[in-house]
Amino acid sequence: MRRTLPILAVSLAVSAGAIAAHGQGPVGELYSSDASVQGSVQFARGGTQVMSGSQVSAGARPAVLKLARGGVVRICPNTILSVSSSLSGRSLLYSVNKGEVEFHFDLSSEADALQTPDYRVQFIGPGHFDLAMCADDRGELRLRGKNSSAAVIISEMLGDGVYQAPAGSALDFHGGSVRDVTQANGLLCGCAEPPPVPAEKPVTEVAKQEPPPPPPVQPLPPETHVQIDAPFIFHGDEPNDDMVYTLAKIKTDEKLMVKLAPTVLPPSKKAKKVYVPEPSAVATDTPKKEGRGFFRRIGSFFGRIFGG
Repeated sequence: MRRTLPILAVSLAVSAGAIAAHGQGPVGELYSSDASVQGSVQFARGGTQVMSGSQVSAGARPAVLKLARGGVVRICPNTILSVSSSLSGRSLLYSVNKGEVEFHFDLSSEADALQTPDYRVQFIGPGHFDLAMCADDRGELRLRGKNSSAAVIISEMLGDGVYQAPAGSALDFHGGSVRDVTQANGLLCGCAEPPPVPAEKPVTEVAKQEPPPPPPVQPLPPETHVQIDAPFIFHGDEPNDDMVYTLAKIKTDEKLMVKLAPTVLPPSKKAKKVYVPEPSAVATDTPKKEGRGFFRRIGSFFGRIFGG
């Protein structure tokens, strides 16, 4: 019965914070492959935007809540974390029954708080907080703040005890009381690395029957090149070969031959008489022929002069 009332008080506080923060912006953006969210969410390009009053349940791997104001909260596997924001959205209230949570952020004038069934842990700025907290259902709380630069204040939920832990402290609180505190006993706290994924069994591939290789290409026999030197003679006065072939074709082709009757034309009236000497009168000696003609013309010339 001792621990039931604080759980109820935490539930009421979270519900009141959710009602007051209705209409506010998102608290942060959740990145996880197997986490679930109960409450108001908005889907973004990279992850899921978690609204004030939502509850995030991590699966087998850590869930990362990237805060809208800056910083990161890691929710370790199998841990359920509720988160609500103030009206300004700068201060956040976290609550967890049992599990492990890591906080990595800076605070200036803000103040965050984490509540368990037995303790209330306050982060008072300004300062850098890099610590892990682990709680169970037996009233145990482990605090590991190795890299923190600011103190945290731990108070009892059922009593009035308050304890200020210096920066970088590693403490263990027992039985829900801040009076029973010891130095860290060597137990770790925080999100352990996820277990390695078991390797798949190797698959034995069945040997594939490859087709026989193609036969080798036989080289072609070497080509034989013959070079002949022959003179080329051209005569311009010789008839064209094409013309000779065409004339011979017309002459010997019976289909193209036209039989024409011989036609004898009468002599023209204006045609001059052409003296054709008899064969006997034609001299064989050319110089003598030119001599007889010359004297004959001279005789004719003097005969016309003297009337002979």
